[in-house]
Amino acid sequence: MGRTGVALEPLWRCLAELLRRGAVLHADETPVPQPDPDRRKTNRANLWAYRSNALGRAQTLLVSTGHPKHHTKT
Repeated sequence: MGRTGVALEPLWRCLAELLRRGAVLHADETPVPQPDPDRRKTNRANLWAYRSNALGRAQTLLVSTGHPKHHTKT
């Protein structure tokens, strides 16, 4: 995470906490390509978006986060 991400993390955490306090939380998982320059290929990662219910608030809250896709051997 770069300097901007570090600087914005407290705001992200505050918004995420406000979302968790709500009565309704909408979530969406979207697969996205993630370049892996070391292996010279593209992996799949997941982008998560969380949204509040607009009916119960003056403004809609939206928070997103990304996660690399982890494969496990079985």
